[in-house]
Amino acid sequence: MSRGEDEPMKGLTCRWTRWRGSAADDQGIALSMVLLITVAISGLIAAMVIIGTGALRSSTGHAKFDQSLAAAEAGIDSLLSELQADQAFTNAGSVPSSWATAPPTEAEEQAWARAAILAQDSSAVQDAGVGEYVAIKPAGWNAVYAMGWSPSKAAPNATARLIKAEYLFAPYKPGNAILTSGNLAFSSSVTVDVSTGFVDAKANVHTNGEAAGTGCSQTVNGTVTSSGAYGVCGSVGDTGSGGGFPLEDVPLVDPRFVYNTYASVYADDALGPDFQWYDLCYDGKVRRPGGVGSAPCTGDELADLEAGGTYRGWSYADGSGTTAPIWTMDSTTWGPGIYYAYQSDAVMDRNTTVARATVLAEGDPNGGPTSRCQMKGGRITAKLVSVQAAALPGIVFLADDDLEVTSNFEGGIGLFGARNQVKLETSSNGITGTVIANDTCTAGGDLNEVKNAVINYDRNVEVPLLDMIRTTQWLELKSGA
Repeated sequence: MSRGEDEPMKGLTCRWTRWRGSAADDQGIALSMVLLITVAISGLIAAMVIIGTGALRSSTGHAKFDQSLAAAEAGIDSLLSELQADQAFTNAGSVPSSWATAPPTEAEEQAWARAAILAQDSSAVQDAGVGEYVAIKPAGWNAVYAMGWSPSKAAPNATARLIKAEYLFAPYKPGNAILTSGNLAFSSSVTVDVSTGFVDAKANVHTNGEAAGTGCSQTVNGTVTSSGAYGVCGSVGDTGSGGGFPLEDVPLVDPRFVYNTYASVYADDALGPDFQWYDLCYDGKVRRPGGVGSAPCTGDELADLEAGGTYRGWSYADGSGTTAPIWTMDSTTWGPGIYYAYQSDAVMDRNTTVARATVLAEGDPNGGPTSRCQMKGGRITAKLVSVQAAALPGIVFLADDDLEVTSNFEGGIGLFGARNQVKLETSSNGITGTVIANDTCTAGGDLNEVKNAVINYDRNVEVPLLDMIRTTQWLELKSGA
């Protein structure tokens, strides 16, 4: 082939070579881009995994942190419940004696509490569902401590929280004018209002049973509510009255608790003769209370009325079989004071006035009729009597059985309480304070009745029926694991 014929082929070959080189370059660039993108995506995925793992670890840590606190709080709640039932409860040693004169620093308190908790036996470890806890109540110190662990005390890397709660006991302050565990019925003309001067208060009524009313002539300056059925007439009570409400806690009417707590305080006339305590005993004797911790009717004898006679207006009649002895006040010379009818009934039946008086009746839980669940004694009946004020502040009448107030009774200010039922029927100025019924025995009927009565609720009444535990400080102490 001639030289001139070779020139076109040579040019074609050069162009093909350049095209091949360009295609190879493009492939290399594409491969590099793919590798870069792959690396970038892999990096993003790795970063996302790291972030996700960290978030999960953080979430788990927060969950353990919260759960250990919840476990510790469960421990505090369990001890406060124990203390409400038994104020002398303790399950650990005493705090250092130096704390009485020089309160500890937070670091000192934390160190002592942590060491005391960790020194407890393995049986002290309790399951709280969300973790475990150990809770202690040291003697001589109004505080409880609890340490909670999540997921458990023995778990590796368990999260721990240490908290304390300081507390005090305060008298029970009723939040209702009338509060009953069993059924409550209004009839005829009834007025439930607030005492003079409490214009911003309400005289609420609640029953954990059924509420009923007839005659539609009742006036209640507050709500009337029931946990059971509601059958009170028309417009009685404020807006919000009705049935189906949650159960409310009804404090236990317990004359013996009051005796154990206060009798020795009023055993002599150090507070004045109006505030002296007298045991009216089942054997006809009148006695002073004994010392601290003494049972009723074990103190010095003041009088023996088994053969007759009176003492400060009271007379005695023996019981028989299932019938309890009866102490009766039927004199116009009723002396003021605190009267404790022990395993007896107390009856006030005389048109008379006493400046200050409190009457409590404790029954014998054995030997009584089946209609009273074997309770013998403990009933209080009052009529034609005016008690101007309570001798034991906060309590006018406290019955281990029924409390029946009828026929022109006037009394206040304080609690009118019954372990069983309350029946109020008085057309005088009525009562001032609060009414509580436990309805413990319903064998003889479960109806609390308010008829022709005026009840003036005093929201400032503090009832020494029981002491409510109240926390004054809730604090976390730095604990470590």
